[in-house]
Amino acid sequence: MLSFKLITDFQILCGYKESWDQLLQNSNADKLFMCFDWIYEWFSCFGNDKHLQVYFIYKDNFIIGILPLVIRKKEGFKQLNIIGTGKSDYLDFIFHKDYQLECIDFLINYVFENTAGWDVFHCSQLLNDNTVNIEIINKLKNRNTANFTFKKFSEAPYIKIKEDWSEYKKNLSKNILQDTRRRCNRIGKEIGTLKYELLKNFDDIEQNLNKIFEFHIFRREKIKKGVSMFIDTNNRNFYINICRKLFNKGLHLSCSLCNDNVIAMHLGFIISNKFYYLVPVINWEYQRYSSGRIHLMSMIEESFNLKLNEFDFCYGGEEYKYQFSTNVRDINEIYYYKKSLKGKMAYYWFNSFRTMLSNNRILRHKIYKLFFKRKIVKQ
Repeated sequence: MLSFKLITDFQILCGYKESWDQLLQNSNADKLFMCFDWIYEWFSCFGNDKHLQVYFIYKDNFIIGILPLVIRKKEGFKQLNIIGTGKSDYLDFIFHKDYQLECIDFLINYVFENTAGWDVFHCSQLLNDNTVNIEIINKLKNRNTANFTFKKFSEAPYIKIKEDWSEYKKNLSKNILQDTRRRCNRIGKEIGTLKYELLKNFDDIEQNLNKIFEFHIFRREKIKKGVSMFIDTNNRNFYINICRKLFNKGLHLSCSLCNDNVIAMHLGFIISNKFYYLVPVINWEYQRYSSGRIHLMSMIEESFNLKLNEFDFCYGGEEYKYQFSTNVRDINEIYYYKKSLKGKMAYYWFNSFRTMLSNNRILRHKIYKLFFKRKIVKQ
């Protein structure tokens, strides 16, 4: 027999930090994006318009599962999302490895079927090689229900580290290796000594985070004519706070320097013997030297030297990632619609009308402005 506790108050949830992280270690859920520190900072920075719906599932008074959910209103519908949506590259439920099927049954038969307050469950960051995610999708497919849709959302390239650095390099494109070597030589001749540095003092890290924000904003606005996420104060605060929280738990902030000038930087993490590649930036003045690629190769080499299990490029199928990756994971997206009038309306909106509007920019702007009271910002 299972029992559960529903927590809707953030301060009460904070009292479960130790239980949360203990269960996480006994689960197949992602160890970075689903750790309590990441969840805490996400809700602190982005949770103002969201309502917690966190289920702790018990068996014989022991916590065997956590459904880390929130309800938010978006596009006119109340959406049930996993905490971290919009900021986490991967999303998961936290189920003990020995009780996954029981927790999945609770999610589908109780939460999806019997709870109120939401119109559609939407999750777009589910890895296809996670046993829990596979089982959830299969169970919903087997129901042959019309209120469930599933599709591939994106990809996540990664390097499985099984050999040493020299063996891995043999499989890389000769053009990439030769061009990188040539550009390193150019830097040495034209500017000065090139070095790779890992920042270990938090005062240096905090100072260099501002450089990351600055480089990211410049490239997105001046070069790509888009909008950087770091224009938003909440995004900047999130990364500053999570770096502080995980400073001694896997934070990895590195830079490539030439005559003490930063030419490229990266903010990521090493958690559970895996390198998470998250926020790469370059100093645009050194773009002609392919400074981003030079820095990336230094990080990959470091991962091999540390004998990590994996270098994970995380969410996104940017072309350059495939020049280095040896494997690719699919990232899936699912919608589960409530069996209600509003749920049916959500089904037709997300599966028909929104797709139709995406092909008509002028009409789309008018609809969003009229019904959702906001403008569309090109990312």
